[in-house]
Amino acid sequence: MFYLLAPTALGGQGSLRLMHRSNSNTKDIHGLRYWDNGPLGNLYAYNWVWTSNDGSYALSTRDIYLAGLMQGVKAKTGPLDQFGNVKIPRLPDANTSDEDSDGWFSTARGNIRPEEYSSLLGIPIIGLSGLDAAKVEFTIETSYVDVSCPKVEFIANEQPTRGINITCLDCGRSASSSDLYNTRLEGFLGPPFPELTAAQKLNASYTQPRTIQFSSANTIGGHSFNGTSQAACTITQRLVEVFIECLKDDCAATKIRPSKADHRGANFTSFDFWASAVLDMISQTSQDEARGSQVTFGASTSELFLNNSNAVPLQQAQTFFSIGNTVTNLSTVSADLFSARASVLLNTGLQAFMCPTGFAGNFSTNLALYGPDHTPTDGLATIFNESSLSVVDIINGGFAGLGDTIIFVAASTNATVTRQTEVYQPTNRYVWVAILAISATFLFLMGLIGLCLRFATIAPNIFDPVMGLTYGNKYMTSASQQSPLDAEDRFKALANERIRLGFVESNDMVAKVVFGEEARVSPLSKKMKYY
Repeated sequence: MFYLLAPTALGGQGSLRLMHRSNSNTKDIHGLRYWDNGPLGNLYAYNWVWTSNDGSYALSTRDIYLAGLMQGVKAKTGPLDQFGNVKIPRLPDANTSDEDSDGWFSTARGNIRPEEYSSLLGIPIIGLSGLDAAKVEFTIETSYVDVSCPKVEFIANEQPTRGINITCLDCGRSASSSDLYNTRLEGFLGPPFPELTAAQKLNASYTQPRTIQFSSANTIGGHSFNGTSQAACTITQRLVEVFIECLKDDCAATKIRPSKADHRGANFTSFDFWASAVLDMISQTSQDEARGSQVTFGASTSELFLNNSNAVPLQQAQTFFSIGNTVTNLSTVSADLFSARASVLLNTGLQAFMCPTGFAGNFSTNLALYGPDHTPTDGLATIFNESSLSVVDIINGGFAGLGDTIIFVAASTNATVTRQTEVYQPTNRYVWVAILAISATFLFLMGLIGLCLRFATIAPNIFDPVMGLTYGNKYMTSASQQSPLDAEDRFKALANERIRLGFVESNDMVAKVVFGEEARVSPLSKKMKYY
């Protein structure tokens, strides 16, 4: 039994190991759109903020900004905002030890500090839903502003308007600086504008970064002031390329590097052009005039975030009045932390202006609604080449190919979509193939031998009834009539006898069929009748 079971078990194992389940990957290219915050996106924001609305903005823009600040800690530290948009990490400053041969820096898929992201709001991406793919990989070109601040200074006994006030004294256009404004605007927008002249490049006013001032009143006891935290920070622009990977519906920016396509100057930003409205919105949102009541207390949402980015910016009355020292003294925050948090604050405000409808979801899959195919780098040149308008006309609100119903300008990219199908594949294990072949051959031979023995030993199947005919049979030898004989002795006694089913003639001359020795029994004949 053991010898039969062993080949059977081995053959069964060999059969199981001949095939295995695996995932068959198929890849194809799928077009996507994402929010464009390059020159074309800024022109579109300028058009609806300044040209169309005389510099005003919807109150809901303020609410989007506050919604970004009021997200839970999990959303602030995770790779997606609470609306499901992919957040963009900040490019590392000086550490190049993690840089690969292509200039990419690897980033974590989440659980990092909020100030390690460029904004609290992510990039809306159109075309991802419904792909039903195991993996989607693509890159996007984007940018964000970076703030560099010295140590925040504490000025005692100065009592500004309660809340935070953010201003840019050398941004924007004035009657005396029209040429300077236009030149910096051209530097910010890039091609098809020409580069700065040699004389302009030597002039610091044309080339150096602008300065943004942060002022926050330090409150004590809920209603009184003991001074102001103040910092004058330079603002620059980071032009980056981001690699985004989606595993099922879990998307994250996993790599980032400086843009190899966008070569605009880093010292020109949206705040040179139109974004003073963003500073006004952040300031007014946090000041007493915007609260609508003089009996409110505590720091604003923006100040609470600058003071501690890892907590939800909420303040309770009991906690507030029980603290004897200043509640939000931003001068206690290190320069690096304040700079990073201020950058996040400004980028969140910019995004609320430039992409106010980018968080509603349910975007149309008709990609043509988001403008022509382009990257943020060549968006302005694309509009210019496809229209008969001059660059000045485009700046003043002429957007060929962009209708009034567009929700935001979206750049284009191609994603590599990997889909998986479970299939059976042969296993490249020759040992198991050999074991299966040997086991099958052995079992076949055993079966063949069994068939041969079956036909060669058919007599034992009728030997028992034949043996019964030998008991007390007078036509058998005396040895067969000995009684009792056990089975083994009877086999031995009959081993050499030849027996026949035939007939004998009785005394009354009647042929009778009997079972007996061949010599004593005549063969049967068809011509006779037997009794």
